[in-house]
Amino acid sequence: MKKKMIKILTLILVANLLIYTSVMAYSNYNETQQFQNTITYFDMETREMVTEEIPTLEQIMIEKNRSNLSSTISSNLNITIDENGGRIEPYIANPTAEVEPNIIIGGDNRTPVTNTTVYPYKTVCYLEVTFPDGTKSLYGTGVLVYKDVVLTAGHVVYQPKHGGYATKVAVFPGRAGGPGVQGSEPYLYTTVQNLYVDPQYVSNQSAYYDWAMMKTYDPIGNYVGAWMGIAYSGDYSFFVNDGLSVSIVGYPEDKGKYYQYYSRDRVAYAENRFMAYYTDSFRGQSGSPVYEQDQYVVAIHHGDWPNSQPALNLGVNINQSRFSLIVSWMN
Repeated sequence: MKKKMIKILTLILVANLLIYTSVMAYSNYNETQQFQNTITYFDMETREMVTEEIPTLEQIMIEKNRSNLSSTISSNLNITIDENGGRIEPYIANPTAEVEPNIIIGGDNRTPVTNTTVYPYKTVCYLEVTFPDGTKSLYGTGVLVYKDVVLTAGHVVYQPKHGGYATKVAVFPGRAGGPGVQGSEPYLYTTVQNLYVDPQYVSNQSAYYDWAMMKTYDPIGNYVGAWMGIAYSGDYSFFVNDGLSVSIVGYPEDKGKYYQYYSRDRVAYAENRFMAYYTDSFRGQSGSPVYEQDQYVVAIHHGDWPNSQPALNLGVNINQSRFSLIVSWMN
């Protein structure tokens, strides 16, 4: 993927500076972009929709030029942009050796993660969700992409049949066992204060728009000491053309629900809204990070691709618009 993203421009951003955003408007299949400077999200405490203004890229660049770069800056918000896409670098405090799970070729290739306190597994979160109708103990997977920003699938936190937006979401990074199991919660857990769910998913629950992001009350990423990077490309077809694979880490229900499993397999189809892959998953892994070989999150796992032949799993890509919206919450 690095060869697709030749560095042209690197912006070093001040720690408390919001970054540019956009809102995407879609036709049935072809993407059209309509950039705006607002984001509308759901406030968990007031139970109301809130719209906020955020800076454009041009405003950010002007502010950057005015800033005293000798002041405290966040090297974790370095962003590289070129004609093919961009990326936000991951943050790893005191990095340790990476775990390389064995991949079983043929059949179920999911492998248990034996140490959830190393990168990138400690950034993967178990989500426990409560809805307005009182439904509890629904769960899914999320991933930290900043100290207080978690990505997941839209259907994990928004379900019309249970009353709409969740009333509570508990976030457990690196969970490794059920309640009461020693060492099962290696980090502090936190809850969510704001939810953004793709408006197109809210409107029609389409799998192709099934993604969400959450702002947590606490900067849980600082306690964990890491979060994953994110990346987008202007053209995702190279995943298929180059025969590339993607990895998924999450909490499958059929493997004990509270335990992380890893899988990796090749991409079968990709375009700018979504990609489909042979990588194995199961219920509970919705919202898992889908990441490429350099461990940048490029999609959010939805589940199976409806009516696909052969059967494939599907992830909602981080395209340019989604990338911008995510970065806008990194303040």
